Amino acid sequence: MNPATQASSQIVWSPFKAVVLLLGLVTITASAGLCRAQEYLTGIEWQKPPIIEPGKNPGDPPSDATILFDGKNFDAWNGAETWKIEGNTAVVGRNYIETKEKFGDSQLHVEWSCPTPPEGRSQGRGNSGVFFGPYELQVLDSYDNDTYYDGQAGAIYKQSPPMVNVMRPPGEWNVYDVIWTAPRFKDDGKLDSPAYITVLHNGVVVQNHFALLGDTAYNHPPVYNPPSEQPVRLQDHGNPVKFRNIWIRAIKRVEGKQTREPFIREDGKETPVSEGRAVKGTVRIDGKKPRSGRIGFHPQGDGPAMTVDIREGQFFAVLPAGNYSITVESDDESVKSPAKFREKEKSGLSLTTSGEGEDEFSLELKSS
Repeated sequence: MNPATQASSQIVWSPFKAVVLLLGLVTITASAGLCRAQEYLTGIEWQKPPIIEPGKNPGDPPSDATILFDGKNFDAWNGAETWKIEGNTAVVGRNYIETKEKFGDSQLHVEWSCPTPPEGRSQGRGNSGVFFGPYELQVLDSYDNDTYYDGQAGAIYKQSPPMVNVMRPPGEWNVYDVIWTAPRFKDDGKLDSPAYITVLHNGVVVQNHFALLGDTAYNHPPVYNPPSEQPVRLQDHGNPVKFRNIWIRAIKRVEGKQTREPFIREDGKETPVSEGRAVKGTVRIDGKKPRSGRIGFHPQGDGPAMTVDIREGQFFAVLPAGNYSITVESDDESVKSPAKFREKEKSGLSLTTSGEGEDEFSLELKSS
């Protein structure tokens, strides 16, 4: 930091006063009007997102989903010989079942219902589970049924209770919508990154990008073991829980190629970010931050003016080296900018930037 700019600077006008607090290589001299906005561009060429057909009704599978159970058969599953189909529902039999296909990062939809009238208490009432391999999302009748919190409906078993209990009464249908990020393993089998799970239970978030500690066993601490891709499993825990409308779809990362360095475009001129100087800061008018508005940077001499948005009193711009007059305009009716600071010839505000790096300052305007 230039020692000459470390102290705050106060300039007084009549009838307006502005106080500019400096935190970087910014110098205040003198000089606000309408500016044209600058645009930040990433330099990334993104692939066009594929088009899929959404389900006709909420909960219906989209066109790219893999149907795991639609009430007709267990063709997608192994081990379902003791499970029954009643109407369009699958009723838990005497063993776990698992999908023939294995899945990595996925979006999973499962609907389930606990027996009615309810029987048993705690873990003995309406108990089952939805698994990605050894990782369990608990299914349990948690309607007016106390149990240990990391074992109730919506819990990642023995690891994370649900944020809230949104269980419907026995006999009614519950819905899980799950976003699953599979764990990654190194070539030697050691963990590279953990599994993450987000769960909506009946439309309410109960797990938010929770990082699993490992598998969810009842009888040993969590551990991770390969592989990353796992079958979906449904648990038999001795209760005739019902399932329906189960589908899954692969989640693929958006792909893009960095074809050039990020840059700023202003009136046809493109400035690589690395060649400009980042300027960020705070604007207050009579001590209040405007919710929205604009701050303009007008080069002294040739070159187009640049405008960036003010959001909750904050702004950020990338400017080529040079001298700039500053204008400030608020769109917030409760925090009006004095007319003087909207005109570059009258504002008396300016800054000088040089070289690469970052400047930060606080601009305090007073109307009296």
